[in-house]
Amino acid sequence: VLYMLFVLGLFASFVNSASSAYLTEAFPLHLKPYYIALPFIVEMFVLLIISACTPDKDGLATYFITLGVFYLAFFILGFFCLPETKQVSLQEAQSKFRNIFTR
Repeated sequence: VLYMLFVLGLFASFVNSASSAYLTEAFPLHLKPYYIALPFIVEMFVLLIISACTPDKDGLATYFITLGVFYLAFFILGFFCLPETKQVSLQEAQSKFRNIFTR
C-alpha cells in the first residue's frame, strides 16, 4: 500500500506541475498572486490535517475510495468546463477564460 501511495504521489506531481500553469491563465493579472496563494494555503492545511491523523487498516480503504472519487469528479469537471489553450496566444486564452467567469 505504501508503494501504491508513492506511485500515486509521483503521477500526481506530474499533473499538479502542469495544471498550475494552465489554471493561472484564468485569473485576472492584478488578482493572480492572491488566487494562486489561497489554494496553496488551503492545500497545506489539508495536508497538515491528513498527516496529523493516525492511519489504521480500516481508514486506508476509505481514504483510497474518497481520493479516487475526488480525482474522477474533478477530472470530469475540468475536462468539460475548462477550454483548450493549446497553440493559443495569452490574450486569446484570457478571453476564453473570461467567458467562463462572466456566464
